[in-house]
This record gives sequence, structure tokens and C-alpha cells, in this order.
Amino acid sequence: MTNGESFSRIRRWIDEIHKYCDDNVAKVLVGNKDDNEPIDGNQIQKVISTSDAQQYARQMNLTFFETSAKDNKNVDETFHAVTRLALKHRLESREKEQNNHLTNGTATSQPIRLKSKKKDKKHHGSCCK
Repeated sequence: MTNGESFSRIRRWIDEIHKYCDDNVAKVLVGNKDDNEPIDGNQIQKVISTSDAQQYARQMNLTFFETSAKDNKNVDETFHAVTRLALKHRLESREKEQNNHLTNGTATSQPIRLKSKKKDKKHHGSCCK
């Protein structure tokens, strides 16, 4: 929130995520340093407003969190949200994969269960009695 240069790089980072990561990777936009307290006697000013960051997140289809690591504001909530998103995407991916296996006629990853046969009384070998 205090670094306009970093904010201007978000689009490139999102593009790199799409290029190098799986489609179902969890993504959120996090604006840090929401404590707005002086550091070394200098007041830190927000360069990016909360409303601008929220609008950008909506345009990029991302959930936005404004955090302060210093004050521990929204830090846990952000990690929990990313975890929930990752699990949701993983489950959706598995369901899609299973549906593809079923529609393509290929075997699924479910275990194969063998039915037990009754003992063959005619079998006289030492194996498999």
C-alpha cells in the first residue's frame, strides 16, 4: 500500500503465475503495511488507496486483503483464505479429473476390489488351498 512501483508489477506477476503455474493455483491480492505508523520518525504515507486496490482485485478476479504484519492485522485471515482457496481448487481439480476419466472410458484412481472365489475342490496342488 506504500509502494506504487510494487503495485504496478502485480499484472506482470499474475501473468507469470498463469504462465508457470497450474491453472488452479490459489491467488489473492495482499496490501501490506496497513499500520500507517512512523518508521524512524518518518510517517509512511499510503500510495495506493484501499478502494483502488479493491477495484484492481475485482478486475483481476482476486480476493483482496489489507494487512499489517506489524500489528498482526488480517494476517491469519489471509493465510486461512489462501488455504481454503487452495483446497477448493484442489477438490475441483480432482472432481474434474474423475469426471474426465469416467467420460473417456478410462480407469479411475479408485482401488480395484477382487471378489473371493470359493475353493476349488478339484485343485490338489500345495499352493492356494
